[in-house]
Amino acid sequence: MEAQPINGSLKWGNSLSPFYQKELKALKQDGHEIAKFKRGWKVFTTPETVRNTQLFRTLPHEFGHAVDFLKNNLEPSFVTKTEEEDEYIIKVFDSKSALDKEEYANRYAREFYDKHAGAGDLPFDRIIDEALFKRLGLDLSWFGS
Repeated sequence: MEAQPINGSLKWGNSLSPFYQKELKALKQDGHEIAKFKRGWKVFTTPETVRNTQLFRTLPHEFGHAVDFLKNNLEPSFVTKTEEEDEYIIKVFDSKSALDKEEYANRYAREFYDKHAGAGDLPFDRIIDEALFKRLGLDLSWFGS
């Protein structure tokens, strides 16, 4: 994960692969305003939309990569004992296409969100610990507060 601008915009080109077309739709579902311009697309960000994307979609997506590796590669081979077997497991995972890995992680994130939203756990309100911010020398305005 990386820092993203708030109250700004991200520029995307005109030519979007099917993967990036899906991503643009997902950003819109996260609450971002999307606008088409002559030279491409602009995704307008706010503190809330960046939070929605990173906390409720990107973070579970990244966990999805770990689950993919553990569940589909490592778990079936817990009986391995040698370094060669461990290297083989990693090679098998690395041989999966990037698209397959991304699709798995996206599906994991979607299912995670749907399950927890259905249980009323997500989304949850921002938690701002002003005393902690002060102790760490952070300015609340840096975080859109």
